[in-house]
Amino acid sequence: MTRTKSGFTVVEILIGSVILGLAVGMILSMFHGMTRQSAHAFHTLSQTQDALLLLETIRLELGSLVLNPFADARDHEGNSFLISRPNGTSIQFVTERQDGADRRRYLVYYEAKNLQKTSGKQGLALKKMVWKFQLDTPWYERVTFPPGWPSTWIGPLVETQEEKYKNLLIQDMRWQYLVPMENEGRTFFRLKLVLEAAEGTRLLPFTTLVGVQTPDLPTAVSDCPCLFDVCFDPAKPNCTCCSGGGKP
Repeated sequence: MTRTKSGFTVVEILIGSVILGLAVGMILSMFHGMTRQSAHAFHTLSQTQDALLLLETIRLELGSLVLNPFADARDHEGNSFLISRPNGTSIQFVTERQDGADRRRYLVYYEAKNLQKTSGKQGLALKKMVWKFQLDTPWYERVTFPPGWPSTWIGPLVETQEEKYKNLLIQDMRWQYLVPMENEGRTFFRLKLVLEAAEGTRLLPFTTLVGVQTPDLPTAVSDCPCLFDVCFDPAKPNCTCCSGGGKP
């Protein structure tokens, strides 16, 4: 059998080359797998951070929600805020933000639409729009959508966000308004968010619960005997409603 100057046969050299090639191939395959896993982990971490940032933004906005004074906290829905029914995938509400030394009101709208209607993909596309809110005093009118908020209350559009939410891969989004059985001086909003993980093999559930303090009813002494009666409508004050229309 032919031997080289180093003392190895040609067959031994070939076998050694094959073994070395296999070892290098295994190392490269393991490195590729580790790189792919690292990329998935990075995308999942980035996705999770974006989801937590969205929830924290919503928590701060709802924490400054403008609620009008109602005796029954259930009356806030359809007045201070709107939630789409029956699915609860969208919400509109008025919030306050600090602007220098002043606090200004803004109308915030989160809308989640089915992607299949536009792209054929599964999931929801989230869009956020913010307008200046011109009304600085309480209001007692019912607001329905459509037509929505009176145009005289709405100022210019100041913010639109949609592209930044695409990487969230939202599969479900539900807003809930929760009123305690007994008056606790506050009411609650819950947001449930389900994302498809970046690697596409599992779902990531998120949720947040925000408590909002309800405003106190007027306590000043008044010459209106029906001020705190259920028949009294602040929008159309009638101080004789509780006495059958006669003088109290």
